[in-house]
Amino acid sequence: MLTSIAKKFFAGNLVAAMMFLSANAAVSPVHYNAEPAKNRAAITFKGTDNDFMAFQVVYNNPEANAFNLMITDELGNVLYFQTFQDEVFSKTFKVSKDEINKLNFTIRDAKSGETEKFKVNLQVGITENIDVIRKK
Repeated sequence: MLTSIAKKFFAGNLVAAMMFLSANAAVSPVHYNAEPAKNRAAITFKGTDNDFMAFQVVYNNPEANAFNLMITDELGNVLYFQTFQDEVFSKTFKVSKDEINKLNFTIRDAKSGETEKFKVNLQVGITENIDVIRKK
């Protein structure tokens, strides 16, 4: 009987621990240009969807200049590269949360050379919380 209770207790705690699966992403901008950046770009973590994490890229481009958007992984491998000319650019990108640990987003204005870079650190993990209480 005690074995059956211990197994149920252990299984219950294991299920509870697995439910605390969490995904966190920190996005920090790094600006590279001669003058202070105009903060025309923003990247927002939008959440997870099954095995993917979604990031929204917004870029204000009032002059409608051509600009390049490049996404690379922690090893510098190019995952995405495209040139756009939208005045107000907004696009959501999804990446696998199991395969990528760090992402770099680079937006470069083709005319002025102004560059804005964002580094994204992805951390996916399981939080376990187990209490052991001495029985009197």
